[in-house]
Amino acid sequence: MKKRMRMLACVLATGMIFTGTAVSAESQETEKTTEATSEKSAEAEKDPVMATVEGEEIYQSELVAMTQYILQQYQSSGYDTTDETVQNHIVDTAMNMLVQLRITELKAQELNLDEFTEEELEELKKQAQEQWDESFEIYKSLYMAQDASLEEKDAEEKAKETMAQYGYATSDLLFEQLKNDEVFRRLQEYCIADVSVSEEEVKETYEEYVALDQESFADNVPLYEQAIAAYGSNASYYIPEGYRYFNHIRLDADEEKLGELQELMYSEATAADATAANAQQEKEIQQLKDEILSDVQDTVDEIETKFKEKESFEDLMKEYSADASDTNYIGYSVHKDSIFWDKDFVDTAMAVEKIGEISEPVVCADGVYILYYDSDIKGGPIEYTDTLKENLHAELLSQAQNEKFSSMIHEWAGEYDIQYIG
Repeated sequence: MKKRMRMLACVLATGMIFTGTAVSAESQETEKTTEATSEKSAEAEKDPVMATVEGEEIYQSELVAMTQYILQQYQSSGYDTTDETVQNHIVDTAMNMLVQLRITELKAQELNLDEFTEEELEELKKQAQEQWDESFEIYKSLYMAQDASLEEKDAEEKAKETMAQYGYATSDLLFEQLKNDEVFRRLQEYCIADVSVSEEEVKETYEEYVALDQESFADNVPLYEQAIAAYGSNASYYIPEGYRYFNHIRLDADEEKLGELQELMYSEATAADATAANAQQEKEIQQLKDEILSDVQDTVDEIETKFKEKESFEDLMKEYSADASDTNYIGYSVHKDSIFWDKDFVDTAMAVEKIGEISEPVVCADGVYILYYDSDIKGGPIEYTDTLKENLHAELLSQAQNEKFSSMIHEWAGEYDIQYIG
């Protein structure tokens, strides 16, 4: 029985490769002796066949590997994988994926998409060797970093041994993987060649997203901010009304006092009389904030004086802010219902009456802030810019291509004899 690499399935585009064992036509013709038949039976007992697609076997070891892979994905997504229903679903999904894998292999062969020119093979071999060399250097560097006394030749031997354990004693396996990737890419291209998305579809989707997000977020700032925190600034197509944009100066303060403040602010009272305990905690927090502000009051006074004398806040930021050297500096978008800032911070920001004015100093867990009311943030649908259109078009095109490819696989499934065993 000889081993060969299986072509990547769509769902395994992450780069995870599974190998399967199959009997070639040539070996089937030659394995006619009693000894060969016995060996075949023994191997089948060790790794029984779970299904076939046009005679192409799917082995238990493959099903176990695929099941483990999907199980890990479910666990990382927070599913309860101890539930029997979920476990059965995972096994069914793994089997379906393996069947689809065989289907795509057979279809690629029928379409002659697995044929390569000598030049193409040489290029793939070159890429495989480059990847192998890169991995080898990484392993070698890791071993040398772990043990400074280790000689380079010994680190190289350890690196080779480690790579061999994973099947990469040479670049041959990488070469096969790259071939399989390319065949799969060709099959995808064959399926999605006529897939397109119109400008009208993009605009309709934009309007649909706006409507959905408006319904979700217009009157629910906490939910909006949770979405932004989880998925980034592009998570919503609608911005609730009432946001202000602030630049800031952050003054460093006594580290020991800031540490005490953080402990007080982020610890929960455990006394039996929780109300009294919370009141005492709030009192201690305020006393500590007053001390921290007092320590930097002279600097605060300087900043306020210079601002009144018409020195720009931007120049004051450069001169005084502890964040002045931050090349990734951005200001703060604050709403009266914001949930990710301290209440004092939000109240101080919203107390500034006019654009172009600065706030009273406010003490937070990481220093003392002076906020500059830069502008109001326009609420409502986000602007339908060229960049947004391009990103949305790419998203819709990818969805359409995946749907087309998936439908083609299901269509091909009707062309082949699929048998489930046991």
